[in-house]
Amino acid sequence: MYLTFSDSGPGGRRGASLGLSLSLWRWVPAIALLLLANWAGAQTLINGGFESGLRGWHAQSSSKGSATFSNSVAHHDGTNALLVTVNSAGTKSNSVQLVSQAFKASSSNTYVLRFWMNSSALRARLGVNLLGAKPVFPQIPFQISTNPVGSYQEYVYAFRAAGKVSIAFNFQTPAQYWLDDVEVLDLNNNAGWDIPMTYLWQWGQLPSANMNPPIGWTGGDNNKSALLPDGSVAWVSNDTLASRLNSFYSNIRGQSSLPRNSVVHQVGTNLYWLNQGDATFFVPTNPAHIYWIGDCAVEGDKLLVLLNELNRNDRLRNVCMAVATLSLPALTLDGITRLVSPGPDNFGSFVRGEDDYYYIYNNAKVARAPVGRLADSSGWSFWNGHAWGTNHSQSVSLPNLGNAWSTIRLGPGNYVTLISSAGVAIRAQFAPSPMGPWGPKVLLYNAPAQWGELSCYAPNICAGTGRNGVYTITYSNDHTPEGMNKWASDKSYYDPHYIRVNLLQLSPYSGSNGVSGSRVDARPTAPSDRPR
Repeated sequence: MYLTFSDSGPGGRRGASLGLSLSLWRWVPAIALLLLANWAGAQTLINGGFESGLRGWHAQSSSKGSATFSNSVAHHDGTNALLVTVNSAGTKSNSVQLVSQAFKASSSNTYVLRFWMNSSALRARLGVNLLGAKPVFPQIPFQISTNPVGSYQEYVYAFRAAGKVSIAFNFQTPAQYWLDDVEVLDLNNNAGWDIPMTYLWQWGQLPSANMNPPIGWTGGDNNKSALLPDGSVAWVSNDTLASRLNSFYSNIRGQSSLPRNSVVHQVGTNLYWLNQGDATFFVPTNPAHIYWIGDCAVEGDKLLVLLNELNRNDRLRNVCMAVATLSLPALTLDGITRLVSPGPDNFGSFVRGEDDYYYIYNNAKVARAPVGRLADSSGWSFWNGHAWGTNHSQSVSLPNLGNAWSTIRLGPGNYVTLISSAGVAIRAQFAPSPMGPWGPKVLLYNAPAQWGELSCYAPNICAGTGRNGVYTITYSNDHTPEGMNKWASDKSYYDPHYIRVNLLQLSPYSGSNGVSGSRVDARPTAPSDRPR
């Protein structure tokens, strides 16, 4: 089935024609249609994958807009996608529109609209309306990436609403748009996503006092976190997209800069940007160097942040390690201490063992330092395969351990680390101690691939989560082929994702009844004092 719309003048749809072509859509038995109608992960929208044509959708045009709607085998998933060929975008923002059947939204729920799209025109304009939603939403602007045919980009929008809500896509550029796998996730049907955390990082940001224009965190990588004594959470990140918050609520970043690291303070359901404007938070004395984040931990009234100092003029070669000390509760920077003993070795994730040592990982190699002496070079020692020594160059890898990226203690004798890789999979390894023996890699999650990107970059376990053993893991997608111009303009690149995994249940060291961790579940609810 296809639809062709044309409009000879303003004031409504004219000359609309409906054609039928059995060759354009693949017809399947009726029982299969019932299954395909609920293909979308949340089973909220009918036929979100367009496997059964336009069933559950309504296409319309007005105000001199015209377009054809047909199937395409250049799909993201399944066997079909929808191809919208816009001949004329018309004179209004909704001149060419595709509308879903309504679903019942509740003000007590939280929703994430997720869809996959590609366009023949770079940054083709798309507007999304939440028709029937209360409160009333303005049209949400998107700019769609252009990729090879069949290569899709993910787009996400979190919201809270009540009423009978329909999703309306408004195609606003004369171009081809490929659309597939439209779904509305919520608290109950979420494909493993942490829906409140996703909402928090879209709507929860508040600028620092007297900041003009207001700047916020709109993307980044290696997002480490620490639960602070007052129940708030400190987030520290590597390369960060800092953007004006008034352009934050769609995929369009706009006027973004790239601080090489950042600090955000989560207090309840508000996120406070602590960098000075768009400046980098941790700055080395050598202007040719930058700091990236290794990991962080709390000791008393201090937050300790392990830093990697890299030479940006030498392919980001690691020069040395350092430790930043921040005072709580305000997270003010006391100072940064360079470490000598690790040399140029690149250490990152660390975990506090039950013997009051920090175990600090360099891929599969490990160092340790007594609690209270992380910033003391003389306190560091390195595992040489037989004993702890002071020569970092003699350290060796632990057997079977992969690239330990984010490591926590789930409970007594129960440790887990996430393994970093360049693919779409997030894997974990478990051990009874920080020194192992580390077990086989366990698949936690496969992220849908996005063209030309690292789809599961820098996975980290989020502090403040872990109720009943279910932890939130954040990761980013990275390395768009369009480079920094795309990073700076499109929030659908370099954006954070939040999934939930029962690590305690997966660990063979949890025991028959499980051993809960010491972390408090502080997963945010949707902030009530923010604009919707």
